[in-house]
Amino acid sequence: MATDDWRATVKNLRRIADQSGEALAMALKLAGETLMAEAIPITPLDTGALRRSGYVSHPRLVGGMATVEVGFGGTAAKYALRVHEWTDPEPNWSEPGTGPKYLERPFNVMRTKLPSHVAASLRKDLTGVT
Repeated sequence: MATDDWRATVKNLRRIADQSGEALAMALKLAGETLMAEAIPITPLDTGALRRSGYVSHPRLVGGMATVEVGFGGTAAKYALRVHEWTDPEPNWSEPGTGPKYLERPFNVMRTKLPSHVAASLRKDLTGVT
């Protein structure tokens, strides 16, 4: 009887591990989407190509490690980094509050909250409790 209990426990632990990896990937995706939602309004606007180039990758889960990439690129790739890292005297940005470090600034605000947001998302996905 004890062997059957042990096997059931191991099976449950494996199921939880599989679910937690997927839940972590989805939690990171949600965090990336939140970051992008904060970044787009402060991204400089000229033609709109830079703002439209924002993306959040699909989560990748390899060996228990989940990653999500958040960035700007596509047709705007040639100037996205240059605008983000702008150090010359500031030009007259088209909208107040926009300018360089449009991805870094919201990330720096979010990063202290990120672990608790990911943990809450995992808890909800794995237990159904918020």
